[in-house]
Amino acid sequence: MVNLWDAAPSYTNGDGGIYVAITGSAGWLGQFSFSMNQFGDGASGRAGLSYGPAIVLDPSITTIYWDLLTQSGVTPISDQQFNLTAECHG
Repeated sequence: MVNLWDAAPSYTNGDGGIYVAITGSAGWLGQFSFSMNQFGDGASGRAGLSYGPAIVLDPSITTIYWDLLTQSGVTPISDQQFNLTAECHG
């Protein structure tokens, strides 16, 4: 799952801990659920809004923050990076 925020949230735990955002509720925009297709050099998936209001972005928002929550066991790789590419359709 991916959560979108218009202000950076903070958490009670780091990587691998229980997911609890302790600040940022006012900036939460919504949550997207998806499954990933894994390739040797990356992965892809398509997400749909699973929880939250219909996302209508205010033009004054210039930065969107996101976090990634996995629901299966994941062993992080040193220096592993995740990039989110968003598309908007209207």
